[in-house]
Amino acid sequence: MVYQTLNTPDQVFGVQGGAGTGKTTALEPIREVAVEHGYATLGLAATSGAVKALRNSGLEADCFYGTRWRCRLYTDPLPFQLN
Repeated sequence: MVYQTLNTPDQVFGVQGGAGTGKTTALEPIREVAVEHGYATLGLAATSGAVKALRNSGLEADCFYGTRWRCRLYTDPLPFQLN
């Protein structure tokens, strides 16, 4: 997953899997490499518990649904793009 993510031309990617399968753990090296290369990162999750887990691992994170709503109201350029 780390290799595929770092080599994709996509600006947004999703990670899906069962509890305890290493999703959040794999995101840390992805974040480190992205930041080293000047990219902004933001973890989006469907539940507050998942957001908390991402934040506890050191990632900036928010709830997908809340972020989408705020983006509609946001007037300044976003550091990321939602389609």
